[in-house]
Amino acid sequence: MSEPRARLPFGSEFSPSQVELGRLLALVAAHEGDPAGLQAAICDAFFAAHGGAGPGAPANRDKLAMNCRLGLHAYGIIDDAARLTAFGQSLLAKREDTASLYDALAGHILRELHGMAQ
Repeated sequence: MSEPRARLPFGSEFSPSQVELGRLLALVAAHEGDPAGLQAAICDAFFAAHGGAGPGAPANRDKLAMNCRLGLHAYGIIDDAARLTAFGQSLLAKREDTASLYDALAGHILRELHGMAQ
C-alpha cells in the first residue's frame, strides 16, 4: 500500500494575485500577537472593495481575510497567535528585495511544504 501524497497547504487568498507579500508581512509585524487585528488589517488592505456593496459582501471580505491569515499560518509564516515565526521573520527582513523574498518563499515551499512531491 502506498502512502498518501502530501499536499501543499491551501492559500488561494495568500497568493500574489490577491496580496502583495511585502506589504502583508509589514501588516503582520504591525499586528503581531493580535489575530483579530491582523485579520481586520488584511481585510482593509487587500479585500475592502471585494464584492462591492452587496448584502453578503462584508462577510465575504472577512472570510477572505481570515483565509489569508490561515494561509500565513499554513505556510509557517505566523504561529497560532499571529506572531511571526523564525521563517516569517526571515521573510520580513527580505521584504524590500522582492526577488529575494519570493525566492525564499519558493525554497521553503519546495523544501518544507512538500513542494518537491507535487
